Amino acid sequence: MGEREVVVKAPLSGKIVSLKCKVGDRVKSGDVLLVFEAMKMENDIFSPINGVVREVFVSEGDTVSKGDPLMRIEA
Repeated sequence: MGEREVVVKAPLSGKIVSLKCKVGDRVKSGDVLLVFEAMKMENDIFSPINGVVREVFVSEGDTVSKGDPLMRIEA
């Protein structure tokens, strides 16, 4: 492992509504990682790759800015 990793970043400024996975979870491309509220709308943030969640940088209720790291996934 470790040949590829992706840091999923916030697409907009907003608030973390709920986390759908934790460190150590296996995720597939397209799985929902978390629910994010921006401009009064809830948005699902999807995994871009198959892999394992190695780090979660946010908690439910956190406010984030556009481009802030949310999770690190290792293929």
